[in-house]
Amino acid sequence: MAGISLPGLSSGLDSASLIASLMQIEAIPRGQLQNSVTTARSQVSAWQTINSTLQTLGTRAASLGEAATTTPSRASSTLEGVTVSATAGAPAGSIDVRIDATAAAHTGVTAASAGWGAGPLALTIVDAQGASHEITAASGSAADVATALRDAGLGLAATAVSAGTDPVTGDPLSRLQVQAGATGAAGAFSLYRGTAAEVAAGTAVDVLAEPGAAIVTTGRDARVTLWAGTAAEQTRTAAGSTFDDLLPGVSLEIAAGTTGTTTISITRDQAAISEAAAGLGTAIKGVLDYLSSVTAVTTSTGSTGSPTTRAGVLTGDSTARDVRNRVTEAVGRPVDGVSPSTIGLSFSATGAVEFDAERFAAALEDDPAGTLATVAAVSARVESAVEIMSDRFDGLLTRRIEGQEQRITDLGSQIASWDRRLESRRATLERTYAALEVQLGSLNAQGSWLSSQLSSLPTMQRPS
Repeated sequence: MAGISLPGLSSGLDSASLIASLMQIEAIPRGQLQNSVTTARSQVSAWQTINSTLQTLGTRAASLGEAATTTPSRASSTLEGVTVSATAGAPAGSIDVRIDATAAAHTGVTAASAGWGAGPLALTIVDAQGASHEITAASGSAADVATALRDAGLGLAATAVSAGTDPVTGDPLSRLQVQAGATGAAGAFSLYRGTAAEVAAGTAVDVLAEPGAAIVTTGRDARVTLWAGTAAEQTRTAAGSTFDDLLPGVSLEIAAGTTGTTTISITRDQAAISEAAAGLGTAIKGVLDYLSSVTAVTTSTGSTGSPTTRAGVLTGDSTARDVRNRVTEAVGRPVDGVSPSTIGLSFSATGAVEFDAERFAAALEDDPAGTLATVAAVSARVESAVEIMSDRFDGLLTRRIEGQEQRITDLGSQIASWDRRLESRRATLERTYAALEVQLGSLNAQGSWLSSQLSSLPTMQRPS
């Protein structure tokens, strides 16, 4: 009698392969869940990319809307030393400006002296408005007087400067330079040695008018003249180097020592608007191109020659269609009956966005107000659409991403549950096949015994 023969070890049963095959079948639902997680993660990544491109689109739309509503302007000057700046919306045009004087800070220097006494010294500063400010220096030395002037709270700068030695006594001499803290005629001052009462009585000493002293620079305002030499001639002054709003939205900054006549020109900065419009077109194209890449169905031929169809990660997704429709509607819908294509912003036959810079520039030149109004309207619509879709709190994409992330979490919980279930199932199969191996081993042993018994029986001889 032949024994039971199965491939394996002691029992002849290959239980490990059998269990592995059964577990592969048992794990099919778990694999399907894992595939769902992979797909969901790919979709979340795609939505995050779309959200990022939409935010870029919103930023570009805001920039273009600002450029359109504020009409960027470019300012220039024909005279070196004159810097012109124009605020957004400054009217275009030009004007000649004569620079008559630049602003200067009042500066005086005292005569060389060995000092004005050892004890406390009364000093009086009389400002340009005639008000007297009495101070007291610790002594009459140039250093102490300079300190008292700086600490007087009048914005004065005071410095003691060495002036050699007295030719008779050999004592060191010093001068005191005193300067107003700001330019302009209003910063002019006089400095007296004496009290305010002595200044009023005419007995105080004007130390900047003594022999050897000097007014180095008289405090003065900057002065310019508009329409010089005409009946409409008008003079403007400024305490500093800047004339704010010399024209509406236009400011001049004049470098020290600059004189002459300059032509100030203000032009509309069409390049800035065109650049912003081109940026919007590029951002729109970026959104639509990416949407096409993740929703398209492509067919390719494999190595076997048979066609293979592959769907994008968002193919057939209604939210993806909604995003595309909102963007194209915001861009393509007419503004007061005027199509945005008339200013160079249009869609091709394939649905791709196109921006014609030359057409935009021509429209801006022919009808600046109408073109800018159309640009502002389109920008506002795009910005509003992006806000609805990409708002970080309740935007359509924000909610969609959060929903997918929650789905991934739920699928992860289900996978973990399946892992526990499969682990239990494997343990059960291993116990079952272990018992079966024992039984088969016993049967094999019995078969071997029976075979040996049968072989030991005497052979029957047939009578001849």
